[in-house]
This record gives sequence, structure tokens and C-alpha cells, in this order.
Amino acid sequence: MLDTLIQLGQQISKNRNPWDDIIHIPNLKDAKNNYVLNIIFDVDQGNIDIDPANLEEFDSSSPYRHTLMETLKGNAKKIYPAVLFDKINHLKESLFGKQNARKGQLMEDVNAIDSSLEDSLLYQALQMIFSLKSLEYFLTKDHIKSTLALSRKSEIVFCYASVKSSRINQGTPIELSKLDGFEAYINKKFFDSKHRSDSQKKRLDYALGEVASHIMEAKFQRGYNLNAMFVTTTSNFANDFKNHNYHKNYQLSENTIKYLDRASKYLLKNLSFTIAGIKHMIVPEFLSISNVDYESAIDTIFRKNDLLFNLKGFDELTTSMMDEAEIHPYWLNYIAIDSDGNYFKASNLIKDVSQPYLIKVMKVIDEINDELEAFLGKYIFNFYTLYRYIPVRDNVKRNIALELYGDLFQQRPLEKKHVFKAFNQYIRCQRSGQFSQGKHNSYPNT
Repeated sequence: MLDTLIQLGQQISKNRNPWDDIIHIPNLKDAKNNYVLNIIFDVDQGNIDIDPANLEEFDSSSPYRHTLMETLKGNAKKIYPAVLFDKINHLKESLFGKQNARKGQLMEDVNAIDSSLEDSLLYQALQMIFSLKSLEYFLTKDHIKSTLALSRKSEIVFCYASVKSSRINQGTPIELSKLDGFEAYINKKFFDSKHRSDSQKKRLDYALGEVASHIMEAKFQRGYNLNAMFVTTTSNFANDFKNHNYHKNYQLSENTIKYLDRASKYLLKNLSFTIAGIKHMIVPEFLSISNVDYESAIDTIFRKNDLLFNLKGFDELTTSMMDEAEIHPYWLNYIAIDSDGNYFKASNLIKDVSQPYLIKVMKVIDEINDELEAFLGKYIFNFYTLYRYIPVRDNVKRNIALELYGDLFQQRPLEKKHVFKAFNQYIRCQRSGQFSQGKHNSYPNT
């Protein structure tokens, strides 16, 4: 699996801008007019300018143009020149700090990363903006909404900060991220190697099984990251390593760490599905000797699983089989994700589902749809609809639907008595009016 992740990371890294790793691409709300808001900190007038004239329509380049950075995990300082509207408080803490702070957290971090940047325009602007701290209540969702008075069809996706001062840019508003010193700060914080040894001594890269230079302890991006399971602080895939020897037992090259982080982010975005009410990511495995176009292969894998686990008709079955005769075999691992976005824990694993078996399952479900059509008309039957008929109690560790899917995909014998027991429970719930409107429903999935 590591081979596939590294090769995927290498492939998506070609012609990649390093900023791609830190820029956040928001999910937009459908049927909305999506906007970006420029919040101008007018130091000369002692005001924070929030005005409909400062709105612009959101487009695909907006996050890059205004440096909408991904939220750092854990207790990291708030260092953002732009923030999602739902996280406007992060902008307040970036510029003004917490209640009794003497500096904004961005100013603190610039100083900590490189004290020579105190002479930069960025640092001067942050000092001037801090003088407006008494107006920090402007940076709340309610205040901004009431000030702009947008219609219900309009949505602010994110906000970015600009400064207006006669001492900077001749009094013309300019974004913080465009000021001298900002790019140097970002390069120092995110892109300069913090771990590279001065020694060029070659050592073993654990994941590649090869000797390489610039080897270090495996330290991945924190939070919502598949690789976060390989740490010493929790019970996980690295828990058999002795902590004091972890830096030797799981050591990787700088590039390998970068490729694994990028592959995890790509798969979480492109191969995530809700299976039996629980979010899963799919990690494919290809033979190490395969010359695979990973992005194309992942798109094909997505369409297959989309038919299985989302409410999709099987009219697309023919096109979904397009790789049946391909020469690159693969296996799929379904990893259940327990996460609030700040950590990553695997709560269930369905492993080594082969490409031929996946296609076989799809064909059987297609045949069932054909059989049901004679009785129910045009009807979609797949693992999404099946889940609606298996009563699963809320907040109970045992998910019998997920157990059934695990047995099915891993080709273990299915006990008919367990299947009929679940069906029995469903019928009993129907007869007792369990699902009737206004009555208590112990099984929210049905």
C-alpha cells in the first residue's frame, strides 16, 4: 500500500506548485451566489471597513489569489490573512490575538519564525492593525451579515484582510498577503526544511526500502491525514515500535514524507464514501511494477464505488466496467474514518477487495435490479438502499450492516440467520409503528 501511495504522490507532484499544499479549496453551497469579502483595516481613519462594495464573485482562482490557507490543526497559532466566513474568529485571533493579548497571533508567529522580518511592511502593517483592537467585535458573523444585508441566495465563502494607511502603498488598500515580508514568512514556515540534517550520510528509507540521503523521523502533516495513524502518541500502526527508537524504526526521506502527505490528501478528497452510515476512504493498491495513470485509475474506482454506495442507477454499468480488461490489477482497502477534522483514526478496515471480485459484486447487484424491476418498477438497489433496511441503533459500537458488508467484500461466508434476524427486526419495527412520524426512532438509518 505504501508503494501505491508514494507513486500516487510522485505523479500528482509533477508540475505542482508548493503552495498547493497549504491553499484551501472550499466546498461551495449549491444554488447560491458565492462571494469573497475584502475587509479593509483603515488605520488612518481608525475604522474597519465592511462594505458591499468590497465584495467580489468567487471563482476557482480566488483561494490562490487571496491566499486562503488551510486551517492548521491542534493548538497552532492563528496566522491567516484570509479565512472561511464560518471561521471569521480565526481572522480576529490572527490580527488581534485573544482577549488580553498584546499582539496578534500572526505578528507573534512572524517574529518567532524570523525576527529579521520585523522590518518588513507586513510586520509594520500588523502593528498598525493591532491599534484597532477595540473594534475586534466587527469580526463576527452576525455583525458582517447585518452590515452587508445580503439576500438569502447570497453566501460569503471567505474573507481576506487588507490594510489602508498613508504609510503603506500610498494610502491605497493592499492585501496583507501582498505585502513585502509575507512570502518570505510563508517560505520560512512551510517550505524550508526544518529537519534536514547537515550530514549527507545515507540511511534506509523505511517505506521505499532504499538507502537515501536526508533521512529523518517520519513526521507528517497533523490532523486529517491517513499517515497520522503512524505516530507514537496513540495506539495505531506504530504502536509496536519502542518510542525511544521510533526515529530509527520509521524513518523516511523528505520526498517520501511529502509524497505520502499529498497522496493522503488526494485520496481523502477523491475516494471518500459513506458506507453503512460511516465515512470511509478507499486506499487502492497496484502492483509495484505497474505503470499506472493513477488519476485516471482513481476516477474509474470512484465511479464503481459511487454506483455501489450512493443512490445511483445502474444505467452506467457498462461504462463502469471499462477497466475490466485492463492489464493493471488492483486491490481496494476500505478504511472507516473516525475524525472531527483534527485527528485521524481508523475504526474499521475492509481489506484486499480485488478488482475482479468488485466487478462480480456489481454484476450481481445489476441482476438484482433487473429482477426487482418486474415487481417495483424502476428501482435502485445497491448497498445504499440495502442499508436502509438493516436497523442499526444510533451510538452503538456494533454496526451490523457494516459487519455484513465486511463479510461480503472479504468473501467470508454470510450467516443467513444474521441476515434474516436483521430483516425480522425491520418488519417488527414497521408493525409497531417505530418509523411513524412523531414516534421515537431507535434506528435513524431506516
